Amino acid sequence: ITGKPMKIEWSSNWDDNLGGSTRYGELDPMVQKTRQKASEKVKFAFEQTFMFYLPRICEHCLNPSCVASC
Repeated sequence: ITGKPMKIEWSSNWDDNLGGSTRYGELDPMVQKTRQKASEKVKFAFEQTFMFYLPRICEHCLNPSCVASC
């Protein structure tokens, strides 16, 4: 109304996926629970995927070409 620039601190909820902005999203108990379950699932999948034997001189690449010759 005055024509002066405004400092926008809050807006419409077009970016409110969880009932609040990212500032409040981490306080949501469902987000915390989901994040914990996801991190456990990723951790277990990583441990199962990368637990294999390679010789000591191997550089442990993610896609080693030397594995075929071992």
